[in-house]
Amino acid sequence: MSDYGKTPAAAGGPASVFLATVIAADPVGYTVDVRPESTGKPQLTGLPMMTPYVAADGSGVNVLPDVGTTCLVLESADGSTAVLGCLAKPTPTSGLPGFSGGRPANELGDLIYTTKEGNFVKILRGGIVHLGASGLANRMYIPVANLIRDVFERFEALSPCGEIKWLHSEITGPTGNPDDVGAVLTYRVKEKATDSPADGKLFTVEVACGELSDRTLAIANRTQHKFFSLPGLTNQGFLSTDGVVSILVASPDGSKGVFTYQLSRLGDVLMKAEGLVHVEYNKLYVKIADSALIDLPGGARVSVSSAGALDITGPGGLAHVTVGADGAMEIGSSALTINIAGMKLLITNTGVTLLSDSGAPALDLSGLTVNMPGEGAPALLNVSGFLDLLLNHDHKETAGLGPSVSLGSFVQDSSMLQSSRALLR
Repeated sequence: MSDYGKTPAAAGGPASVFLATVIAADPVGYTVDVRPESTGKPQLTGLPMMTPYVAADGSGVNVLPDVGTTCLVLESADGSTAVLGCLAKPTPTSGLPGFSGGRPANELGDLIYTTKEGNFVKILRGGIVHLGASGLANRMYIPVANLIRDVFERFEALSPCGEIKWLHSEITGPTGNPDDVGAVLTYRVKEKATDSPADGKLFTVEVACGELSDRTLAIANRTQHKFFSLPGLTNQGFLSTDGVVSILVASPDGSKGVFTYQLSRLGDVLMKAEGLVHVEYNKLYVKIADSALIDLPGGARVSVSSAGALDITGPGGLAHVTVGADGAMEIGSSALTINIAGMKLLITNTGVTLLSDSGAPALDLSGLTVNMPGEGAPALLNVSGFLDLLLNHDHKETAGLGPSVSLGSFVQDSSMLQSSRALLR
């Protein structure tokens, strides 16, 4: 006996095949209800759908037809009934009979799976595989040069190691500008695949490219890539407010950025590093066409104007060196020391002192005054100790001129000494 109560002789009898229309389908039980056409047979319910392959565990090729689909129903002599398959409705083309049913033309041997929503799987002769949900969301595998081609409007690649997102701002409606749609590409990479950054925290490395404006970064949820948005910065005259490239390296806990590099569409560059920046070059050429400004610790500053004037200001503004565009030089300081071959020339508001390499005064001009009474009058100098230094230094012995002698011994008790003292008082 068969599973349907038929004897072997009865089960071997002829089968019946007829056209029917699907009127219902059960996606849980994988059965369909059909209404026979032209046979006068009653409605049949709970029929299984034949498939090219189905395993005992349910794996295989599984499909259920839409309501209204034309199908062929098989009634076997053993009592079993099933839907053999589906048929396209007659669709004459150019006056000739056909059954395209709205299907696109394909090449012989192509396997094409589609739905009425437009998504598809195409396995084509020549080795091409084409998968897609729409014309702007599909992937093609091409054996020539082993090429994989993606076509998409927006893209997301999510991995335990990080993520890639290619997004754009909302397309404006009838009252907006449909040509003004900002695009942004973001990479977020972990240091370790086992890291689990919570929402809002930074990945180890983040890269953002495109229109880095409020509208695009809000969609990407990466507002920290806004150009020149770092706290504590002073705008030194950036030409643009929106960037196009931003690279961010996060702290180990992901709470803040420790390195930021940003570029704007107009060529502005912003770089901020929390750590040491070490740079080595074999050769270096730097050209500054307009002006330059370097702020140093303690309020020290180096600046170059657009006219070429150089100014170096010390901490607190207490000392500066200025070289004008005309070549004039000015030094402002409460004290100035000049080192020359181990000797130090110290200039203060009390005078000038020349120190030897041991630190002892070699020439002390403290208290020096220079009086210029008027045009044509002799210059008068008065400095404590200068006369003794002048009169009592020794000249070394010179061949043919006798032993060394001091100016003091030479003019001792002479009228020259008295006039010199009077002159230098």
